[in-house]
Amino acid sequence: MPSETNLTSNFGESLLPLRSVVNFFPIAVEGSIAAGKTTLCRGITSAWDGPVVTIPDYSDCFEQSPLPSADPQGLEEEAQIIDILLDIERRRFASRLSFFDPDVLGLIDRSILTIAAHCAGLDAVYGTNRFEDLAMRMLRTSKVAVWPTHAIYLDLPHRELMGRLGSRARNIFTFREFVDGYRGYFERLNRAGGIEILWLDATNPPKAIVQRALNFVPAPTPG
Repeated sequence: MPSETNLTSNFGESLLPLRSVVNFFPIAVEGSIAAGKTTLCRGITSAWDGPVVTIPDYSDCFEQSPLPSADPQGLEEEAQIIDILLDIERRRFASRLSFFDPDVLGLIDRSILTIAAHCAGLDAVYGTNRFEDLAMRMLRTSKVAVWPTHAIYLDLPHRELMGRLGSRARNIFTFREFVDGYRGYFERLNRAGGIEILWLDATNPPKAIVQRALNFVPAPTPG
């Protein structure tokens, strides 16, 4: 595994050149499965005094089924999946161009960061660093990836995650190693300082979470 110093350096180098230069603040809402991301987007939309455009989760934008595997057999299959997700990235923003209006609060229900975090989770499960490296190479060179300037991370403990899912079938999203690896990506990203991240306890009451999120939203800049 690469050193923590190298990981931090790589995150900074990969994110900073790709930050949006237009006058708006895209805010990603991130977290593990069952953390309450979509619920938070709805809560912010209801409470925000102004127009809000939410970019839906990748899983809500697939035009065919079944969905690509969350647990690929290898790097080649994962590269194909990332290509599919990048095509969805292009289409989900192209259909909501008002997202880029500086007078609009733009929310992203899982941003491009999710792809890298997912691959970090795969690496944690299989004891490698190949998936995350693959994701960062592909995302760095993508011309369609929209990189958020701010992110809200809903932190959900593994035990609480399993309680919320109840009797749902066990899959890689519920593996403790995957959840820890996914979370670890955002921890490293937060230390690297490439974007501003608000870390929220997802077990708090929904109204309290929404209020913290609203306080985090940056004021629009003139012009």
